[in-house]
Amino acid sequence: MGKFIKYILLFSIPNIFMLAMLEGYIRSCPNEYSIKREWMDEHATEVKTLILGSSYADWEFNPELIGDSCFNLAIPTRTVKYDCFLLEKYIGQMPNLQQIIWGYGYQVPYWDYYYPHFYRDMPSYNSVLFHYQYNMKVHEEAPLFPIAVLYTPIRNVVLKMIHGNEDLCRPNGFNPRKLLSKGANWNDQPMTVWNVEGTKEELETVYEANLHYLKRMLELCKSKGITFNVVITPVHKNFYSQTTKQQRTAMYQFLNDAKREYSNMNVFDFFSDSRFSDDDFQDLNHLSEVGANKISKILCDTI
Repeated sequence: MGKFIKYILLFSIPNIFMLAMLEGYIRSCPNEYSIKREWMDEHATEVKTLILGSSYADWEFNPELIGDSCFNLAIPTRTVKYDCFLLEKYIGQMPNLQQIIWGYGYQVPYWDYYYPHFYRDMPSYNSVLFHYQYNMKVHEEAPLFPIAVLYTPIRNVVLKMIHGNEDLCRPNGFNPRKLLSKGANWNDQPMTVWNVEGTKEELETVYEANLHYLKRMLELCKSKGITFNVVITPVHKNFYSQTTKQQRTAMYQFLNDAKREYSNMNVFDFFSDSRFSDDDFQDLNHLSEVGANKISKILCDTI
């Protein structure tokens, strides 16, 4: 029995040590979450325009072209809840903040429903939660050994070793995407519209929860005299043609439900804007860097 325990220890201790080293290395590697948090911790007092949202803002709004003292705090797959948490975390550190630009997409009213439902059993979803806990310091607690979230950080580390830091955001928080394959029929790729399926009760619960977080942001901005600008980002015509009337109605109703109480919210709708052509998109519902620069210039002239 003693020999068995000895063998177990001899096998376990090196593995635990290696796991601890891997954990430390993963946590020390820069990523978009940690870079944006560190920038905000040092420069929040300078910000006059703050960009929030998911990939619709992270990849599509270039602070350099929108105006001085603008920073992009958006992150792909961001839900309304975490936008609210981050605004509440930093707003006290931004005495010069004048306006919010919030990137808004087709599925946002139900994002908390269908994003976890699609990804909750995948390492990528656990990785997102870990990033907000550890890298953005939204929650105090963070797992010591996040075995379930190792896949995405390890993949990112490998990609960084191969390609360098190409996928990390710029100092102003902007993280643009190039056109996937210039000259190819990229717009014939499989449809990416996600039409939410769920019971009426489930969808209503998520809708109301997201509306609650949006109203929390609007109330906070109203109390401090900050303008809240919602920007519905463009989608390719092939994407728009396959959206459903029900989902489009929910997309606009969600904003109308908030605006009835908060007049400090402005809505800028580019959803089916004809000014954006094939070359402006990197996929069916995200702008490329070319398109991002175009919409950023429009916002500079509009907001």
